[in-house]
Amino acid sequence: MAGQILHASKDEGEVYVIRCEDYVKIGWSKTVKRRFNQISSCNPFPCELLGSTPGTVGDEGVLHLLLDTPRVKGEWFGRTLLVKEVVRHLLKAEHASETCEWLSEKMDKQRAAVRAKHAQLRGESDG
Repeated sequence: MAGQILHASKDEGEVYVIRCEDYVKIGWSKTVKRRFNQISSCNPFPCELLGSTPGTVGDEGVLHLLLDTPRVKGEWFGRTLLVKEVVRHLLKAEHASETCEWLSEKMDKQRAAVRAKHAQLRGESDG
């Protein structure tokens, strides 16, 4: 799924991560430091730029789509175990698209495991 949307935008910039209190913002900008200063100056709590990785606005959108459940508001996410894992992966990746693909595969495996468990509970079997 992610691969279909992944390259919707060829406009390169940086997918960045900002931490503020118990929340994480995943965003995109061509000027990360300036964007961080804007967010930081408008926020009543201290913010920390955790880092950034080259990527497109399309990559940012895919991450937002796949992380919809821990979303608090807009581009802000609760610091769940999944979000922390995504942030670690993103900040180690050479390009944000790697994290999009990794997260999409991870979510597909989880959905398959849930479907298998539901089938098992209903008494269905594969063979």
